Amino acid sequence: MENVNVVAKYLQDSKVWYLATNGEAGPDVRPMGIAIPYNGKLYFILAKPMNLHKQLQIDGKVAISAYYDEKILRLYGAAVLDDTDETKDAFISMSEQIEQMFPKEVIAPYYLKDTKASIGSMGGESESYEF
Repeated sequence: MENVNVVAKYLQDSKVWYLATNGEAGPDVRPMGIAIPYNGKLYFILAKPMNLHKQLQIDGKVAISAYYDEKILRLYGAAVLDDTDETKDAFISMSEQIEQMFPKEVIAPYYLKDTKASIGSMGGESESYEF
């Protein structure tokens, strides 16, 4: 669980991070901004009408990259939809921003599994995290 918190904090501190998926025509990259550690897992949130949600239903493999404090995060894993009311309610109650952006009927919380991440300076040593 500590690994999840380290990576989540890095993503939160970076403000904007990039999520890459396997799109129909090849790689597809999007800026993201919400990373939440919850129940020992690292989550991000989408809206069900988004094309990204459809892509992840076909192929859940993802890569994440972020840059903050002279360090780079690189992460590889699989995104899994957690469509439970409990999780949706928890995220909506966490922040007014989430509640405004993602009504309960469209929120799609995803967590990462089989995750391998590293945080380090360019060309320097990095620390590795798995969860």
